[in-house]
Parts: sequence; structure tokens; C-alpha cells
Amino acid sequence: MLPVHTLFVGYAAVGAAMLLVCLPARAQTTQLDPAFRPVQATMLQNGVPVPATIQDVVRQADGRYVIGGNFTAINGVAASGLARLEADGTVDVAFTNTVRTDGPVTSLALQPDGRLVVGGSFTTLAGSARTYLGRLEPSGVLDASFVPYTPPAYAAGGVSKVLLQPDGNVLVLGRFNLRGAGQPEQYLVRLSGSTGQDDPGFRFALPTPDTSPRTIRLQPDGHMVLGGNGPSYRQALLLGRLRPDGTLDGSFSALESTFTSELNALELDASGRIYAGGMFQNGNGNPFLRRYLPSGALDPAFLYPRTFTVQNAGTVRALALQPNGRLLVAQANGAERLLPNGSFDTSFTATIGGTIQRFLVQPDGAILVAGAALTGTTAPSAVGLVRLLDANVLRVQPSVAEARTAAWPVPAHEVLWLELDASSRPRRVQLLDALGRTVRTLEQPATSLQLPLAGLPAGLYCLQVEYAGADRVMRRLVLE
Repeated sequence: MLPVHTLFVGYAAVGAAMLLVCLPARAQTTQLDPAFRPVQATMLQNGVPVPATIQDVVRQADGRYVIGGNFTAINGVAASGLARLEADGTVDVAFTNTVRTDGPVTSLALQPDGRLVVGGSFTTLAGSARTYLGRLEPSGVLDASFVPYTPPAYAAGGVSKVLLQPDGNVLVLGRFNLRGAGQPEQYLVRLSGSTGQDDPGFRFALPTPDTSPRTIRLQPDGHMVLGGNGPSYRQALLLGRLRPDGTLDGSFSALESTFTSELNALELDASGRIYAGGMFQNGNGNPFLRRYLPSGALDPAFLYPRTFTVQNAGTVRALALQPNGRLLVAQANGAERLLPNGSFDTSFTATIGGTIQRFLVQPDGAILVAGAALTGTTAPSAVGLVRLLDANVLRVQPSVAEARTAAWPVPAHEVLWLELDASSRPRRVQLLDALGRTVRTLEQPATSLQLPLAGLPAGLYCLQVEYAGADRVMRRLVLE
């Protein structure tokens, strides 16, 4: 099948028949990667292995993966909270034995130099005392230069998110004391990337009582978008923006909850728009997934189809924005993908269900899906990580042939002038009517030519130019 590039001209409003004729077919492309073994994550419950959660995954420069969660075994190999996988999903036993923790790992951040910041609810990491946070060398041994304050652990404590800043400093989200003995509990701090010590120039305070920060994203200008949840009995901040020093940015239209709500996942696109996923019991917009403008105002152009009563909706747990602008969404029914306007992307045919916690889109377009008891594979029920292959992930640059193909005038009358790309070697020009019937054909056309239209009824048509380089350029036009 020829790859198709489409360039649209003519009327913006066209009939359904012409859409079928002149839009390229979207192949159903999603599949499990046969070169990657589905990863089983288990933990012991009353001495019996049960499915565990892979909470986070990062990809190292050499193509291997580090995973974190509450597991005690990966693919049957002993692994305590952290493990490294080869590119095919098998366990790197030596590394995995080195990086053991005594509690769950919830968040990972890979530095450009290969060192790995690890956050969770542990008190030991790689054989040394580290309460909730530490850093590993590329070899897996503890980085002794990164020494956050290590207080006694407590039942409600832990790190939920670690995020690297461009200057190397580390934002840490959760519930802990990383500032020193006698300090009140913190929910968001910034640590020195060199030493792991608290940065006194960053001071975040809960903007509303009982706010529980859950996730954070860094904007290019140093501001941060913060998401959280709150109880049913008090208003709490769901979505807000922080200045680089950690104080609340009053110019942003913050969203507060009026009933039990949660914001679990955030994504930012290149234009600064904010995708927020969770469960919203208040305010305008979809109850599970919304897009906000950079100002904090709701974006009415994004219309997610699922609601409480339609499409079997469920809480959104994870989001990932692909390079081509499509959005991966993990909700109660499993993984799905949306087009930029919020509608379903029907070319995404994965049937991955279960509790999805994390998407990771690789530079080559492969998609990692991490979570617990993932379904949609032929592997047993304890699958915690799979890799998908899909053709509609990376940004596709327009072909040279598409850029150099011109047709005029529009609307057309007795004749259509064409200018074709000589370097791509045009093979055939066809004109199709609204029902897909070929009404004009020119074989081996010249690069500059006229296509006669006399005798054709007025209406909508599709021009197809086929090139020897396997490109097909398509344009809609109107004949008067």
C-alpha cells in the first residue's frame, strides 16, 4: 500500500462521500512488540505470588529500562522495588540485585549523565539508609554525593513524584520532611542537584487546607503546573500554577474542588495548553479529562467523549502526549488515544486494560505501558509492562512531493492547471468524483500541464497525483 500524504484545498465543508474518497485510509496499526517479552511483576501475599504494580519506567541511553514499583519479583527473578530490564524485557540480574529497596518505588528521574533519582516509601536504597529519596550511579551503586536529609519514616510519608529541572536541581513531591530535624512536614521541595540538600530559595506552602499535591509539570519559563486532590468536606486546590520560587501564581485561574475530586495526571503541549486527567466533581468541562489554556481557562475546543453516563467512563490515571500531538490516555477501561480535538483515534487498536500507571513514548515511536495486572496480552495475569508498536506516534514531515505539488484555480472551471514535482517523478494524475469514480486519468504526465474539465458536472472532486517514489498527494477541489 502506498504511503499517502494529503494536502487540502477547496471548500472547508465537504460531504461525507468526498471525505471517504479523498482522505487517506488510517490503518489499524497498534500491536504488541514481538521483540519485547511482557514483563510479569509479582509480590507475595500470605506467601502466595499476586500481581504487583510497576509504577514508573525510564529508558536509559543504551536502550535498557529501569522500573520501579511494589514488586518482589520480575519475571520470577527476585527484585525488591527496583529492577533493570534488557531491551527485550529480560531481567538484568546483577543490576537488580544491587539496587534493592525495602519499600515501594513510585517515581524515577533519569539525569542526562545516567544517574537515577529514585523516590518512594523506602528507608534503604542499594544497601544504604535513604528515607524516601536517593540517587544511583549508572552502575546501580548509591551516589554518596547526593545526601538528602534522612529522617525517621512514618506511616503517611513518602515521595510520589521526582522531577528534574534544566539546571539539575530536583523537585520532590509527596509528604515528608527533607529539610532537617524539627521542620514541619513538607509537600513540595526543591533539592540541590549536587548535594541533595534543601534549597532555601524555594518555599511552597499549601494554598488551601487539606490539599494533597499529586503531580507536577515544569513549564519552559520555570513556572510549574501543580495538580492534586482534596477531601469531600473542604475546598482544596486541584489545579494551579507556581512561580519558580514555589509561591502560588495568582494570575493563573486556579481550580478548586467542591467535593471529592482528584487530579492524577498532567501534560503540557508546545503551545502551553494543559491536559488534566483524573475525576472532577466540579466546574465546567468533562468530569475525567480536560484541556486548559495557558491562562488556566478551560479550552472549549477539546471535547473528550467519555462522561459519567456515556462511554463507560472512569478515572484517568495517566497521560502521555506523543510527538505528533495525539494524546495517550489511561482510564478505567484501559488505554486509548485521542486526536488533538479530544475525539477518539480509531487507528489506535490496542486492547490493553488493567490498572495503567505510566506511558513512556520512546524516540523511535514504541510505547511502554506500565501498571498492574495488565490485560490484552497472551501472558498470565501478573503482567506489569508491555511495549507497543504503532505507526501514528512520531511527527511526520510533509514530503517534498507534497510541498511542490500545486493546483489552481480553486474553484476550477474549464481547466485545472497543475505543477508537479519533477524530482519525485510523477507517474499518474487522476480526478475522482464524490463517489470515488475516476473521471479523468493522465499517465506519465508532464511536470507542468493542464487537466481538461469540460463536460464534468459542478461539484466536489478529489485530485490524486501518484509519484514514482511511492508518494501520493491528494487534494480536494471544487468545480463550478
